[in-house]
Amino acid sequence: MKIYKRIKEPESIFGMANLNPKHTGLAVDIWADHNGISRPVSHRGTPRVKIGTRGSFEMSVTIEGVPRILEKSGTMKASDLKKCEEAIRYVGRNADLFLKHYMDASETFDDDDLINALRVRGDYMKKLVKTSEYISAMALINPRLCKSRTILVEVEQQDEGPIPHVHVYHDKTRNPKRCSYIRLDKAEYLTHHGGSKGIPLPPNLKKEFIEVMNSPWERHIIETTSGLRPATGYEAAVLIWAETYEDDRLDKFNVDERGDIVQLDYLNL
Repeated sequence: MKIYKRIKEPESIFGMANLNPKHTGLAVDIWADHNGISRPVSHRGTPRVKIGTRGSFEMSVTIEGVPRILEKSGTMKASDLKKCEEAIRYVGRNADLFLKHYMDASETFDDDDLINALRVRGDYMKKLVKTSEYISAMALINPRLCKSRTILVEVEQQDEGPIPHVHVYHDKTRNPKRCSYIRLDKAEYLTHHGGSKGIPLPPNLKKEFIEVMNSPWERHIIETTSGLRPATGYEAAVLIWAETYEDDRLDKFNVDERGDIVQLDYLNL
């Protein structure tokens, strides 16, 4: 019989990034400790996350391809362990991201970066405003820039039809009634596949959209014929769309003779 150390401090989950069931589709929460390697505790050299339900039960598992249970609440039942099984597999398949987050002493991969990376992989969902319908993995483009602006620019990664496009929400509520749908293959608005025409961007938000699409996304590195460099928001959106729907092909997009993506000009949108 394997003996696990019992967790005696459930309050230790506070201050961690919380990946909750409504976003992960799991039956339990996952708490990830940003820069846990720097936390002044004896076990900091063993990267780990916590899994469980706040106020009920929790366990700590290692961050690796096949996570090991390090500690668990003494009150955990067999049914609780069953609930944690899929979460353990979730940690395993995303171990590289959780490890990068845990080891981030240089503040280059924080909670927002972890969530966005999980979203790009399809392992983090968002809820539509005022509805219980889930949408899968909205990849936020140039997240740090969007955070300081009014708009949100996102690529939805489920059932989006044949025309490459982004959703441009006019504010942080992600209200679909205040959203513009803009093509990635040409500088035009799109009638969304659900029949919604969206609404045009007012001049101030159009300016923000162009800024998001043209500015470098410092943490999204791409390889071009000239070497590695940060992608622009537009290049990142194109590559995310291509990876999600086109098997990484760029046939629908403008590329130069070297095969590099050509930046679209949205000034006359």
